[in-house]
Amino acid sequence: MPFLLGLLEDTTTDDRVHGLRMANSFIQRCPPHILRDRGIGMLLQDTMLPTLQFLPSITPEHESVRLLGAAYPALIQLSQSQFNQAQHLPGRRRLLDRLLREGIFLAFTHASEHVNIMQLLSSQTAVIVNELGIHAVKHLNVRKMGFFCTISTPKLPQLTEAIQVIIPTCSAILSDPFLASQTPCLMAALDEMQATLLCCWPRVSANYMNDIIKAISLCWLNIADFKPEKPTQAMTDLEQRLREVSRLASELVGDKDPRVAQALGPLLIQPPIVAE
Repeated sequence: MPFLLGLLEDTTTDDRVHGLRMANSFIQRCPPHILRDRGIGMLLQDTMLPTLQFLPSITPEHESVRLLGAAYPALIQLSQSQFNQAQHLPGRRRLLDRLLREGIFLAFTHASEHVNIMQLLSSQTAVIVNELGIHAVKHLNVRKMGFFCTISTPKLPQLTEAIQVIIPTCSAILSDPFLASQTPCLMAALDEMQATLLCCWPRVSANYMNDIIKAISLCWLNIADFKPEKPTQAMTDLEQRLREVSRLASELVGDKDPRVAQALGPLLIQPPIVAE
């Protein structure tokens, strides 16, 4: 353990990434009761969580992507292995909530201009939302809150006042016209949107469907403006993914609110720029 903990706290990116991957492998092989009863799980959690704050511009973007790409899977695996029984599910949800509040939402606020970071965060949000299920509803929209953070930057006063969460961040990515050419990032945001619809649809249908329809429609318009005369396979896949998410929203909520099916209907056939 001392060697592994040393790697997890190393200041060199290569060594820390290696340590996170080793920790992931160790967690998968370690008996769950050892992680819980001997405090190893809490020790690993407290050692790995600070890596989530290695964000641009303090950390170069390419290094941040490597660190976050190793840290989130390791911590998600820890939540699954350490809290693997029904009576331990509250502990799993508490850890996943921390990953969202102290990791993903903070990173969205602090590094939203970095496309590769946004893509990684959206893909990891989808995984965490699927793990939380209906308990992810508490993270759907912006709310005032205070929380501690060890990052020292002039932007910190803004971060302690409000925190962006699932619906606003996902909608911001899909509706950003400058991301129309960033197909992997948009696909990751659609995965996040799909997970949110599937897990949180009772609250989504009541409060957030207008934001979702707006984001999907703007994404259609943005890629229609950007799309070349001969679309690439990636662009075709993105359009198909948009139709799938639109159809999912229509099926989940359309029976309760006919206006949703009416608004999403044209998107299932053709982009809104053509439907007009």
